[in-house]
Amino acid sequence: MLDEQLSTDWCTLLNSFVPIAFPTITSTLGTDLSYTWTLWQSEWASDLLFKDRSVLDEVMDNMVRHAFIGGHPERLLRYFGNPLKKNGQPRRSFGELKTTIIDLEEEGCRIRHWLDRNSVKMYNECNVLRIESTLNVPGVFRVHRRKQGASKDDSPQILPLRKGVADITLRTKVSQGINNRFADHV
Repeated sequence: MLDEQLSTDWCTLLNSFVPIAFPTITSTLGTDLSYTWTLWQSEWASDLLFKDRSVLDEVMDNMVRHAFIGGHPERLLRYFGNPLKKNGQPRRSFGELKTTIIDLEEEGCRIRHWLDRNSVKMYNECNVLRIESTLNVPGVFRVHRRKQGASKDDSPQILPLRKGVADITLRTKVSQGINNRFADHV
C-alpha cells in the first residue's frame, strides 16, 4: 500500500480537492492561475527488524559509537550523495555542515547527523532499527529529470531536486540512497 504512493499522480489527486476547498477559485483568481503543490519536508525511513529487542540492544551501542566517531564532515557529505569535488574537498554549495546529536531515551538511543537543514538519523525502538532521512532543502541534490514544462520527448538532464510533489519519486530515491549509505557505514 505504501509503495502505491510512489506511482500516484499527486498533482492530479491534489487538484481534485481544490473545488471543494476553494470553490470560488475561478471567480476570485481567474482562470490563468493554478496551484503549485510543494513538500515543505519529507521523511523516508528504512526499518530493520531484529528477532527481539535484546539482539538489537547488543549491537546498538557499537553502531551508535561507530556512527558518531565516523561522523566527520567528509563522511557526512558521502551519506548525502557524495557531494565532493574531484579533489575530495566538500562542495561549498551543498550547505553548511551542522552537528551530530545523540539522544538517550527510555525506549532506546538516537543519533542524528545534520547537514544544513537535511538530516539522517538512526534509532531503535523495541526490536526495530530505523534509519530515516529528512529533506528540508531538496535543491542541493542533483537528479536526472526533465526541465519543468519540457515535453516527454526531451532528454532528462541533471537538475536540482525540486520541492514540488512532481518530484516525490525522485525524493524517495535520494532519501533511500542516504539511508543505504548510512546503513553501509554503521
